[in-house]
Amino acid sequence: MKTVDLGKSNLTIYDGPIGVRASGGADSSILLYYVALHHPGPIFVYNLSEKENEYLEEGHMIRVVDKIRELTTNTNIIIKHFRVPKKDIEVLVDITNTAAKEDNVTMLYSSITKRPPMELEKTFKSVFNEGNPSRFRDPDSAAPTLYDKTYMPFANLNKRDISDLYTNAGVIDTLFPVTFSCVADIRTHCKKCWWCEERIWAFGKV
Repeated sequence: MKTVDLGKSNLTIYDGPIGVRASGGADSSILLYYVALHHPGPIFVYNLSEKENEYLEEGHMIRVVDKIRELTTNTNIIIKHFRVPKKDIEVLVDITNTAAKEDNVTMLYSSITKRPPMELEKTFKSVFNEGNPSRFRDPDSAAPTLYDKTYMPFANLNKRDISDLYTNAGVIDTLFPVTFSCVADIRTHCKKCWWCEERIWAFGKV
């Protein structure tokens, strides 16, 4: 086990097989990048896609992993796709926890981050609605980074901090463009939903 200094946060790289919950979005993609850079593997990537989106999330995830393999030269990254009727936090946790147990991973990584400062978020045209995880994303309170066997190294960072991680890693022009965060349009960023607005606030672009 070793610790990597990321500036505003540290990243612990656990020994043995590692699991990463990944959506293809900006947060989970930079987390996977740093894990792949510092862990030889195996690294299991758990990705959920839903029927109403024609399971197109799978394509986003494949493009991200292909780029990370290219950038890190780490080929020991295994994607596991799970097709579900509808994604929600309970389904995500249940499926990924079960998969992690079956794969004997030593730690399951999650990329949950803080919301923007509340005064800033009030300028967004869309409203944040994520259910249970919102308590972890409250920008005004500290969140645990280790919860049972789930490790959340970015739990006290917001999206602007994530943007800094891309810049500091030198992958803002290579990895970021293949990530996808929109929840309103699975094919292209709508630039109107809360997730697109957060992305624009942090990166200045979608």
